[in-house]
Amino acid sequence: MMGSASILREFLNVEKDYPICLSLSHGVDFNHTTHAYDIESIEPIHWAYNEEIFKRSINVKTSIKIPHPWLLLHELRKSESILKNSETLIIAPPPSLENDINLFNLISERDPKNLKILVKYRGNKNKIDSSVEFWESKGIKTISAGPPDNSFYKNLYNILSSHENILACTMSSAVIFGVAIGCKCELIDNYFAQGYETANYLEKTSFYSKSFNINSSREIIISIENNNFKLATDLSKKILGKDFLQFQDNIKGNLEDKYKKLSSPFNEYKNGKIILMIKLFLFKILKKKSIIDGNFFKNLASRLNPNITFVVMNEIDVFRNGVNEGNFNIKKIKYKKGENDPGSA
Repeated sequence: MMGSASILREFLNVEKDYPICLSLSHGVDFNHTTHAYDIESIEPIHWAYNEEIFKRSINVKTSIKIPHPWLLLHELRKSESILKNSETLIIAPPPSLENDINLFNLISERDPKNLKILVKYRGNKNKIDSSVEFWESKGIKTISAGPPDNSFYKNLYNILSSHENILACTMSSAVIFGVAIGCKCELIDNYFAQGYETANYLEKTSFYSKSFNINSSREIIISIENNNFKLATDLSKKILGKDFLQFQDNIKGNLEDKYKKLSSPFNEYKNGKIILMIKLFLFKILKKKSIIDGNFFKNLASRLNPNITFVVMNEIDVFRNGVNEGNFNIKKIKYKKGENDPGSA
């Protein structure tokens, strides 16, 4: 959970072994998936950090209203005096040679001495290393928050809070995080990023459905383009759950109440009682967590149907105006392990 559990424990001032059995979207949930983002995770309760997420999750899985760990971390750290530097921090797309070249072509006229780029630790390590080498060869310093381990959010907070200006080419969660804590942002609105997603990508996303709520992201994008950073900050905080901060005194009690009412220690999403019993039986024998969270069966299915989805999109335009032929292209391709894993580029 990228350190979200430890942040919540610190915020609640509880012991380090206090149980946090919550699933959480690994990126910002813009209401762009058919169900709440990452609700299928193994944890039995979903961490809903705004009202829209709560409404989309409550009928699928037990859910609780708690501000995003990023806002909790900001509440814990906002009194600290952090020295701002004058460099503009570029929020990089998922690392690949094609994505890096496309981005560099759009920023090549800028002075590299005034730039630094936040490289995502995502996908194949060779691609990450190659991305770092690419940007360093262009005279642009690189920095990373590292892998999505227990230190990730704190590392990212240290990076973003020390920069006054960020430059974004996608709607990365780092953009919302940065703007929420007061970074001024510039958007590159003609950038196309490519990446690989799961075979059922369009079944999980709702870009084509009426349920896709582009209003929150659209308003943030427009406020940034109009240099109205106060509004952009307020809107970003709203998505991350500033309205739920008023309930902070009740979070621990609500959490413990949810625990007491659980019928299973694992997520039952899309699992009937019989399927869950089979999973628990196999888990006890094989001792593999992947059996409980479903990855074992997903991997088996991917071997039987070895396809993935290749996506090319202008993400900023998609989140501002919705999908059209000019900003979104998608096709099924053959899966090659280690080369085009879903989530990589």
